[in-house]
Amino acid sequence: MDLAAKTGATIVFGPTDAAIGYDALIAADGQVFEIGNIKIKLIHTPGHTLESSCYLLLDEKGTEKALFTGDTLFIGDVGRPDLAQKVSSDLTKEKLAGMLFESLRAKIIPLPDDVIIYPAHGAGSACGKNMSKETSDTLGHQKKTNYALNMALNREAFVDQVTEGLTPPPILSAECTNEY
Repeated sequence: MDLAAKTGATIVFGPTDAAIGYDALIAADGQVFEIGNIKIKLIHTPGHTLESSCYLLLDEKGTEKALFTGDTLFIGDVGRPDLAQKVSSDLTKEKLAGMLFESLRAKIIPLPDDVIIYPAHGAGSACGKNMSKETSDTLGHQKKTNYALNMALNREAFVDQVTEGLTPPPILSAECTNEY
């Protein structure tokens, strides 16, 4: 909000029905933003939260170069699916983990292996349980090393893996609840 106030930039928020409490553009899945010769495409990836979104950077030729994954995909992990369950009584960590499975399989994994992944944060954050200290990686390397991107996992096994060993959710902090 401070950066938007200082620069006049628009805050972009992933698809949501929630009241945000500040001025923001509620973007649609697939919405493209042009900045000079590049484009940034919003990819709605619910699972960590309902509005979780990633932002795909396309160069001037339309080549997919980088993915700013917020709290959806970390280096070595994915966003924990139990932090948003207090939003609705029927929203469980298992239901959110299932959404995360679908988001990863349908929208992230199909991207080219050379796309560079830039998560919102890393090791030491309460938003994941197995995050690396590394701050970026290629999607191809994450497909080989990140347990949550293991294509041998079916939905049920993924939900079990992602929800296993979660510590009690911390008091919601800005770190895990604010997207880009």
